[in-house]
Amino acid sequence: MNACNELSFIKKVTSVLLGIILGLLVLDGFLSSAAPTTVHLLSRNAVDGGNKIHYNAATEYEDYLPSGISGWNNLGGPKFAKDTASTVQDLKISDVYSKGEATYGLYVPIIGGQDKIYFNIYMMDKLPSTNQKSVVAHELGHAIGLGDHYSGYSGALMYGYGNSNKNTKPQSHDKSDFNKLWK
Repeated sequence: MNACNELSFIKKVTSVLLGIILGLLVLDGFLSSAAPTTVHLLSRNAVDGGNKIHYNAATEYEDYLPSGISGWNNLGGPKFAKDTASTVQDLKISDVYSKGEATYGLYVPIIGGQDKIYFNIYMMDKLPSTNQKSVVAHELGHAIGLGDHYSGYSGALMYGYGNSNKNTKPQSHDKSDFNKLWK
């Protein structure tokens, strides 16, 4: 299976799983008397038992990783660290080239394996560098366990339409979600 087909398959499986999860969350909201929340978290993340994410990157956007990583590492929770010979790799960051996918970046959690972040070169190369940095930092936020924001949070780094976002560091709502998950 080539990278484009793999990305398409992973995206379809991820969409189905997210649909099931969202359906269960909506059902839970109808059955629960608790007030709705504005916390945006994923059910899975790449953080290992040592509170780190050991990553390996082979991407055209590798120069943007230090900026994105420092924004998350500075919040005082899990830390990103480059993979070494003595660590287990938690996250692989790489590129794909797909004209058929309107996705800039994609975080794919792999249960029992190494999570992945893919950057679509075809889409990313259409963006100015500030927006590319934003997409990189956004996808790293997913690896920590943060979900997309779609309504009312357009300034947040984790805003779901990150291609229009010029923020390259976590904003107040991103920090709030991070703190609810990690503090």
